[in-house]
Amino acid sequence: MPPSSVPDALDILKRAKSEQGTNRQTAIPSFLKAFATLDRLDPNERPKSDTIDISIFKDVSLDQMAAFVEGATVLGRFYLDKNDFEKAFSWAAEARLMLESTKWRKSPVFEWVEDYSTPELAIAAISVLGLLSEVNLAPANTAAAAWCGWRAQKVSEQARALLLQENNSALRSAINKTIQWTPAQSLRHPDPSLMGKILHINDEKLQIRGSWMKMKNSGKMSKTDYAHFVHEGRLYVVGGKKEPGDWDASGEMLSLDLENFDRWRKEPDCPIQSCFGYRITLHRNKAWLITGGKRVHYFDLASKKWDTLLTSFKPSRTDRDAGVVDWPWSYNARQGLRSATVQSANGKLYVFGGYHNSSHMGTNLFMELDLDTKTWKRLAGKADCSPDYSGPSPRVFPCSWINKDETKFFVAFGSIDRPAGMLDKPRHPAFALDGHTPWDFWSWEFSTQTWTRERWTGNCPSPRSENSCVYNPVLDKVFAWGGYNPDLPSDLPNSSGFAFSYFADTFVYGSVDDSSSSPSSWRHVLTRGFPTPRAQGELIVDPDTGKTFLFGGYTNADFLPQCDQKILKSFGDVWQLRVDMTGGFFEGVNDEEEKRTARMGPWKRCFNCNDMSAEFKKCGGSCEGKAHFCSNECLKDGWPDHKQMHHCKKKK
Repeated sequence: MPPSSVPDALDILKRAKSEQGTNRQTAIPSFLKAFATLDRLDPNERPKSDTIDISIFKDVSLDQMAAFVEGATVLGRFYLDKNDFEKAFSWAAEARLMLESTKWRKSPVFEWVEDYSTPELAIAAISVLGLLSEVNLAPANTAAAAWCGWRAQKVSEQARALLLQENNSALRSAINKTIQWTPAQSLRHPDPSLMGKILHINDEKLQIRGSWMKMKNSGKMSKTDYAHFVHEGRLYVVGGKKEPGDWDASGEMLSLDLENFDRWRKEPDCPIQSCFGYRITLHRNKAWLITGGKRVHYFDLASKKWDTLLTSFKPSRTDRDAGVVDWPWSYNARQGLRSATVQSANGKLYVFGGYHNSSHMGTNLFMELDLDTKTWKRLAGKADCSPDYSGPSPRVFPCSWINKDETKFFVAFGSIDRPAGMLDKPRHPAFALDGHTPWDFWSWEFSTQTWTRERWTGNCPSPRSENSCVYNPVLDKVFAWGGYNPDLPSDLPNSSGFAFSYFADTFVYGSVDDSSSSPSSWRHVLTRGFPTPRAQGELIVDPDTGKTFLFGGYTNADFLPQCDQKILKSFGDVWQLRVDMTGGFFEGVNDEEEKRTARMGPWKRCFNCNDMSAEFKKCGGSCEGKAHFCSNECLKDGWPDHKQMHHCKKKK
């Protein structure tokens, strides 16, 4: 690219900004031309999304970078006003990417360290975060809208210090605008009042219809923070806590038939103490449980017995420089590697992230176990929790998957558990009472042995941790659901507010038109009903049928309108996710019935008027409570339709 491209683009942006003051419509071609000059524009007036390359901006000043961020924000808001949500999302994401890149030219710092040291950069940051909040709220992605609005407020708090140095009217105006993005924090995710009104898809490239169906006879065994795998149509659950505070969880193993859901069957127990937070993966007819020790436990699916494989690790000089001196993780009989993510591919096991006794906040250590040689190899990352721009940041509860061709390992989500830094010896300098959830997305190329930062494209999940993410090999799609954010406040009705948020929203990642050649992007799965918002609920795929299920998890009881005196509530319900795509089992969804009966977590829907509440009474007829009514008047008005739809009769 010619060296003059950046100055030329800046000149075009300056003229475009001047034109915008007269007529924004006529200025848009100039804004687009500026990004075309940088070779960052595709033929459809969107930023190129094939890669993240910000090297062109390495010598650009902060104020000049603010001009590029402002230009992308102007384009995003222009397309938002035109209801062209796909382009609005694309330009908002481009603006955020350029804003974040202002930190990447310096020595690595943690994501929560933000330094908008000039009024222009602070204005740009507030503007792009506000745009992202509005872009996400328009199609009911309330979690992302709330998070972006919250971040805009946090930036504005920092920016007030600049006003003490300089009375900048533009900055003052930007700070005052942040109040308009606060209402999203009073919404739930999804919000029943919004999801109950959704009757159609605004943009098929950003949204897709789905349905959550609660399976009968489920809910009899609550579990959270457990290991699991699926084999021959049965879900196997290993260890985990029956209640969130169950620190002495046993290694019991149970299985459930994913066709009949009749009862949980007792299986041979895993011989591990305090068996929670560990992860398991299938390979060579064995289920491998990663605990961080030299002996890797596995369950032989042929003999139905547990056994161990003794492994070894010989650190190189590079490994020692990364803090991996003797063994990758600090391990003892009761405390190993927890909250990591594990996958298998190409005859090897892969382990990323998690925490151990020497790094409670999380790590970004990426390890490979060769099952033929029984040896571990460090691929990337460090043993401790320190900032790193060469790959994913340290974290606990990351999500991962491997693509269909087994050429890439993907990582997203998770959190840096800053409160746990007090357990490190000495206490970690980044210790704080609030956690942090990175909003990044990475892939590891097995052939080149390198990390690549991927773009968030489409209608993306908000930053979150303890959520579930699973690859469906039959559909060649990735599904993400639920979780929580430790640094996103919730201003819920009838409460004093919380410093965190729980989610029950659903997303799918993959090609939009089911063509393997089309680029992958995220879509919000819109469902009329959904399970109760929770963390550590696990998405599960039966690789033989392609059915996707959800099991277990927990939530803070204060997030439920009706609950007992427990602070945390665990779940044992099983749900099936059905999605409107080929092979997604959506053909069995009765949309007319769901419009009138689908429950949204603990909230019930009035069959007659479609209002939502946790207080509605269920029908007392022969339907066994398939419908709820908000009043006797609605019961009277809705009874004929309910009787016809559910063949309900009054009990004698």
